[in-house]
Amino acid sequence: MVEQVGRYKIKGQLGRGAMGVVYLADDPLLNRQAAIKTVDLSGGDPGQVDFLRTRLLRDARAAAGLSHANIVAVFDVVEEGPAAYLVMEYVPGETLSDILNRTVIPDPAFTLRVLRDMAAALDYTHARGIIHRDIKPANVMIDTTQTAKIMDFGIARIADTRTSTPTGLVMGTIEYMSPEQVKGEAVDGRSDQFALAAVAFRMLSGTTVFGQHSLATLAYKIVNEPPPAVRLHNAGLPAAVDSAVSKALSKSPADRFANCTEFVNALAAALSVPGQEAPTVTLAAPVPPPPVAPLPTSALRPPPAAVPVPAPVPKAPPKSSQAAIVTFAAVLVLGAAGLGIWRWRQTAAPSAGASAPVETAKPPARPPAAPVSDAKPPASHPTTAKTEPPAAESAEEAAPGAESSAAEPVPKEIPKPVAEAHKQGIDLLADNRADAAIAAFTKAIQLRPDWPASYFDRGRAYQKEGDLPAAVRDYSEFLKMRPQNANAHTNRAQCYVRLKDDDHALEDFNAAIALKADAPVAFYGRGLLHMRRHGYRAALDDFDAAIRLNPKYAVAYNARANARRQIGDEAGAEADLRKARELQSK
Repeated sequence: MVEQVGRYKIKGQLGRGAMGVVYLADDPLLNRQAAIKTVDLSGGDPGQVDFLRTRLLRDARAAAGLSHANIVAVFDVVEEGPAAYLVMEYVPGETLSDILNRTVIPDPAFTLRVLRDMAAALDYTHARGIIHRDIKPANVMIDTTQTAKIMDFGIARIADTRTSTPTGLVMGTIEYMSPEQVKGEAVDGRSDQFALAAVAFRMLSGTTVFGQHSLATLAYKIVNEPPPAVRLHNAGLPAAVDSAVSKALSKSPADRFANCTEFVNALAAALSVPGQEAPTVTLAAPVPPPPVAPLPTSALRPPPAAVPVPAPVPKAPPKSSQAAIVTFAAVLVLGAAGLGIWRWRQTAAPSAGASAPVETAKPPARPPAAPVSDAKPPASHPTTAKTEPPAAESAEEAAPGAESSAAEPVPKEIPKPVAEAHKQGIDLLADNRADAAIAAFTKAIQLRPDWPASYFDRGRAYQKEGDLPAAVRDYSEFLKMRPQNANAHTNRAQCYVRLKDDDHALEDFNAAIALKADAPVAFYGRGLLHMRRHGYRAALDDFDAAIRLNPKYAVAYNARANARRQIGDEAGAEADLRKARELQSK
């Protein structure tokens, strides 16, 4: 590792960027810390190396003149041998990319706050003729006060024709790049606005605008294809969100907003998020959750009203689809024993009789979310399946793989009385004594309010008993501490469905699928939501996924039969019904 760059003494490595290592260093002259980014100028065509050196030095000087609360300041640029070093302000925190890897779709208040900060910084630099050209989540730091700061203005370029990139050299990251930048045309601040809108799309939907493709395919789509609607991936968003984002993602710069702030204001109006409340996003050094208020020892449960559950009134379905909706309700209720009581392992050791919830280390690539609308079924076909769904399956059949992980030991800091109370709750829940289990889990929470496992299992107990608002509250508390737990998202989604809060249910099913692509129950639940919204082909896609992941998932065959009948596929529907009957008879 490099020990010193110029006068700066290297203390350690902060990370690695596209152009090289990023170091943490001390500035002994000014008695402050700095972040130093390596820019490798060696190798390649000599003309291109000279161009990069000239551009870096010129842009670093320009960036050093910027002073804004939402911009990471550039202090210095040092050349030593084949490398150049950009010396920048050190910002404790983490990148927006890190947060999005952990929180698939952040809270709207957090999203708007970040976008406002970014827009303010970009409009400030655009007024000075500086275009960033590489806006993306990895270039945005979120500090410990949750303020967004844009990095890498030191590798931006002055918006001047004399600094044009040589033919064929495209700077930036393709997923967030504007059409004019992809084509190598002259750019202005509206190119950064396009990238900002692409970041907004990612934060609101959980995926990039055009998804994962090869470089050539992405370039073609950016230049030639209209962007998809954000609500294709997050149907709970207001329709006006699509209008604001699509305008900022217009192919022609002239069709975009006048500036970045105007775009974010339009998005804020569409989302109708009042003020800028503190977002619910956990940074690198999370703050422990507030203690749960202790209850009298005689109480069997805490009051469920602590967590409000929004429940928008669903639109009445067309009369022609009433029977299909009845079938949906039957599938949901009869599958509740499997869906609503999906048992996860908890954090007690084998000796304590409990096991840990299934966690995902890193979210896998997000599968495309199915569209939420579709053509109505042909009038010539019946609107219901011929047979009703089967009786409830076992939890293991409804949720394959939920019990597959090995038990994890209880953390050393968990006192024995806490583990014992939690174990007692697990045993009582297994004996179908939900009330007593709730009391046991409540005792464990009172003794150790920062241990997430008891919230999860108390949520299961409430869900089993039918106290859905209380279950939603406990799953929400658990997810504050374990945001990457796909199972908790799925359980909470099931509660929202039964509370007729389809928008929040769809958001949780999407998050569960993004975090755990092999979750058949999440695909099945999302498919039922699509059925309720008459998105029959979208439902088919989700039921296909559920059956592919678990070929013995009988209720999914019944649901798929109903979806197939809605689009006129009678032969496919009959085949699915036969398969469902075959599985039920075993």
